[in-house]
Amino acid sequence: MERIYIYLPLDGYLRQWAEKNLGNPIIFAAGSAENAIIKKNLVRSRGKEVQLNKDGCICILAPTMSGKRPTEYNYFRKEGISQLRESIETLFRIDMWYGIIPFLTGRDIRQKLFDWCKSKGITTEENYEAVRQKFYRIRKYYQQSGIILGKKYNKMSQTNP
Repeated sequence: MERIYIYLPLDGYLRQWAEKNLGNPIIFAAGSAENAIIKKNLVRSRGKEVQLNKDGCICILAPTMSGKRPTEYNYFRKEGISQLRESIETLFRIDMWYGIIPFLTGRDIRQKLFDWCKSKGITTEENYEAVRQKFYRIRKYYQQSGIILGKKYNKMSQTNP
């Protein structure tokens, strides 16, 4: 049986992270939110141009769907592309927080963040900087919302009620 591959454009650190940690091609777990997005947005092509592999894309293997032949249902809608990209971004954020949170109370958080990026396949200095900025933006948002992470930030909240 023919299988359908979806080519999702991702840039920089997100593409590097996805390729290293999710595989190539990516096969999402049965029953996952990502597979639900794929199933919902994979429709009949009806003469529409099927997306082909391009540079900067990750490859995703679509799950088999009963009642939908791959020869007919092989067009992935634009709404699906943005929903799937958002879902992968969410997976990245969860992985980043899980990997970095234990180091928030220690010294040299930048080095720990750099080491985490390296272990997750994020290699270039440019991509490391993008991840670092994302991490600090999220942490700042939490801090402004009253969610204080780490001893250093607990001291700040006690002096500035």
